[in-house]
Amino acid sequence: MKASTYASLFTGNLADAVLLDAWLNEREADAAGHKFVDGITDICQDNEALSRAVDSFDGDIREGQIRILSKSLVENVDYVPYILVLGKWLHGMWLVMPFSPYGIPASPGEMATMIPQSGLRVLQAWNTRSVHSSVLARSFLAGEAGEKLRGEAQTLFRHTMARKSLPDNFAPLCGGPILYDSDPRRVYFSEFRKQFAPMNSASRELEGLSKVAGAKGHFSGFVVHATAYRKPIALAAGDKSSQTIETFSVPAHGVELDVKHTPSEKKVRIVIYKGGERDDKTLEGFFITDQDASPIGEIHDGVLVAEESALADGFLLINPETLEPVPLEPEKREGE
Repeated sequence: MKASTYASLFTGNLADAVLLDAWLNEREADAAGHKFVDGITDICQDNEALSRAVDSFDGDIREGQIRILSKSLVENVDYVPYILVLGKWLHGMWLVMPFSPYGIPASPGEMATMIPQSGLRVLQAWNTRSVHSSVLARSFLAGEAGEKLRGEAQTLFRHTMARKSLPDNFAPLCGGPILYDSDPRRVYFSEFRKQFAPMNSASRELEGLSKVAGAKGHFSGFVVHATAYRKPIALAAGDKSSQTIETFSVPAHGVELDVKHTPSEKKVRIVIYKGGERDDKTLEGFFITDQDASPIGEIHDGVLVAEESALADGFLLINPETLEPVPLEPEKREGE
């Protein structure tokens, strides 16, 4: 079936169909062996170039860097594996966002960078993943992203992770939505996640050595398909001792989540219960973010402690394995 036929089947309007048609044409050309990535030495296939890259590995990792990953960190890749370093994550990890080898964004989770160089034209926010610093050091510096691109990439990641609509000015930069399970882009997502399996495995191993609970802070890509629950918190007044100000049930895991506030300390504690008893195992390693998906902390031994200001405007409970927001249901309190 021709790409144009696919495009008309899987999109909701003409503009999205035209964009998807162009993307599918690129992908079909790639599958047929026609190289569309021009003007770049293929680091993964050129042994001499790879040797030069290994000699140039740079462990001085910083936010905003554009790096090329070592051949040992990817598999089944016949393009230059560029990544953008978004920033630090939990437990010595870094967030990285891969670039697509294609020149057209495939979905709302991809964004055109306006960089003319092949291999750097589109970012895959949906493929964002955490990488241990020692593993990411097996890459070399290719350049620095400008302040504007760094800000756009952060916005795209945060909004995608938190299931929030992007600002209107992102519409011309991003691809069209995926409406059907049979959309061919889903195959593309699966293929490109698997390409980073060696890097994921190395990161999990190193993080597992540094954490008793194992690799709970690690994630490798996510899919946008749900709206997260958000609940602003009404903080307690005065200098009262710790008191429960909100209670949520977590149906997917059979536990309750109490939000306790201690005004005198300006602290908020999230405590996990099951059947009325403290539960220090069920949500171990889950983490809490603010509404913009910036990480606040990780639940450990059934508790998370945070500054009251960090949680006052609401929070998300995130499953560390899937990076999906966990649905919370507020429980009614007496007098409500």
